[in-house]
Amino acid sequence: MGSIPRQRETTFCAAAVACVSLPGNPLAPAAARRFMRDALADWAQRPPGDVVVGDRLADDAVLVLSELVTN
Repeated sequence: MGSIPRQRETTFCAAAVACVSLPGNPLAPAAARRFMRDALADWAQRPPGDVVVGDRLADDAVLVLSELVTN
């Protein structure tokens, strides 16, 4: 049986516009969800004509990111 890989800090960038370093521990999924919510809220305040992210799409994005970080 092989050794268990050690957890490490990960950097995640959303569309090369916002980046975050996530801890290599069980707190990472919550940090990723906070980051995604904050990034989407920031993007929602941009001038009209930019991409608009609705609540349902934001919820889906947060869920997918959380699953990716957890796994």
